[in-house]
Amino acid sequence: MKKILFSIFVICLSFNAMAQFILPTDLGEGFISIKISWLPFSDTVKLSTEYQDFMTFDYHVYHNKVFRQGSQKFISTDSTKRQMELPNKTKMESTLTASVVIPTYLLDWENKTVYTYFTQQNKLYLSEDSLKYNSDEMFYKSLFLFKSKKHLLIDTINQKVIILCGIQCYVARYKHSDKGNWLRFVYTAKKQSLYSPINGFFDADFKYQVMSIDVENQANVKDTLKITAIFRMEVTSINNDRQNLDLFKLPHNTPILKQVPNSEMYKNP
Repeated sequence: MKKILFSIFVICLSFNAMAQFILPTDLGEGFISIKISWLPFSDTVKLSTEYQDFMTFDYHVYHNKVFRQGSQKFISTDSTKRQMELPNKTKMESTLTASVVIPTYLLDWENKTVYTYFTQQNKLYLSEDSLKYNSDEMFYKSLFLFKSKKHLLIDTINQKVIILCGIQCYVARYKHSDKGNWLRFVYTAKKQSLYSPINGFFDADFKYQVMSIDVENQANVKDTLKITAIFRMEVTSINNDRQNLDLFKLPHNTPILKQVPNSEMYKNP
């Protein structure tokens, strides 16, 4: 079994400065879960499409602190199967199973600092890192580094009403330029107790909460302009439940190290 240390995959978006985005200082209190799924771009021409689950971000939020509980996810899909023909003309099929390590970390939104929990020889440590350079956090990092998109076009004329997480939302579409592809996004006009970090992938001038968005992935080594997949980032659970305040406190008497790379954190757990 191959172990993979999770680091943020690259989604190529066009960020063009237009107006200064005012970051929220209070993120609210509650819990929000965001699921990332993906679809090969070639499948978008099909009448019936099914997105494949990729990663889930579960956030406990308390105003200017965000706690994400780590986990270990095992991946084994048909897309990883390989066939090998042996000398006696029999075929052997193998499947790659990968273990994705999702770290536990506490984000200090006020200071834009991330504290990642890790264990070495049965002793707990913390790695302190700037949110700007942290490789594990995705949504609040995107919100922090956000810039308005100058050429973003939004079409809400033919929007449809749906219910997402018990909230009335609207399905609309957007694209980055006249030459781009129209992509799906979902927003709600209802004020929420939690600030959706998915807004960091949209536009600062859009005043509503974005609950779901499709983005194009252009991570093709040979042709950087070729669209290889569509990623969907969607809120699957959101509430304003009172949080356990102990989650947002750093453990006492725990050594804090500076910018420990993932390869070192999980070398000898």
